[in-house]
Amino acid sequence: MGMEEVKELKDVLERIEGKLIAVGKMYGARNFGAWISVMLFYYVILGLFEVSWRFNLIYWPVAFAIAMTFTRRVWKRFKRRGKVTGREVEVLKTGTILMVLSWTAGTVLGGSSFQG
Repeated sequence: MGMEEVKELKDVLERIEGKLIAVGKMYGARNFGAWISVMLFYYVILGLFEVSWRFNLIYWPVAFAIAMTFTRRVWKRFKRRGKVTGREVEVLKTGTILMVLSWTAGTVLGGSSFQG
């Protein structure tokens, strides 16, 4: 293999790596969009209808289950893409803990604002 072929192979691999990074960002954006949609739909319902606090007892568990199902599917696809590169993609415990804490804080703050 000559120097020109090595350089061409390196260029191709760099382009593929760039595309894989972009795919990872797109999957992250899809996941973020799903959660934003859940919250947006909630506030649209609140704006259109006068709902009691009991609505939260139904909406949030159902919305959470739907969004988690979507997130799980996105994560599985992202992991498959990671295997193509030869790198195993895994969840960091710190990131998971921070996510759970942020949702817990949001639930407490959001729930306390509808106590009336």
